[in-house]
Amino acid sequence: MKECSRFREHLLLDVHGEALPGHDDWRQHLEKCPRCQEEREQLKAVLLRVEDSWRLPQPDSLESARVRSSILQALDRRAGGIKERVRPLRLPVSALAGVLVILLAGWLGWQHFSPPGGEMAGLESEERLLAQEKDLLEEMELLEDMDVIQRLVQILDKKEAVL
Repeated sequence: MKECSRFREHLLLDVHGEALPGHDDWRQHLEKCPRCQEEREQLKAVLLRVEDSWRLPQPDSLESARVRSSILQALDRRAGGIKERVRPLRLPVSALAGVLVILLAGWLGWQHFSPPGGEMAGLESEERLLAQEKDLLEEMELLEDMDVIQRLVQILDKKEAVL
């Protein structure tokens, strides 16, 4: 009894025509055990009855032609209705350009204002402060450079106005 339960999976797979590793042990057990032989035959009989009950009757040629014709007519009606209802979506180029500009600005803002977690994750608190001060100094240098550029633009604009 205990040995039979060890082969439960083998029994179920054998009925379906499949095998597990150790299939030879199952075959030897099956030859000796009348209970497993009987259960195997019962399972095969059940599977055959299920297969027979699932088979659908085949329609004759006249019935088949009638069903085919009705399906084709329904598809033609549906295709005509869909063509009338579907209109292509047309967005103006300016709207698409605006969306792209907004996405680009959002991405750049996120890149610029997001905290630098990856670079300073392993640093001590003092080192972290030094790194933040360094970043701040770099940003101040950038602002000073922008001020110089803005002054140059103003000077050039005045010269163009004089000329």
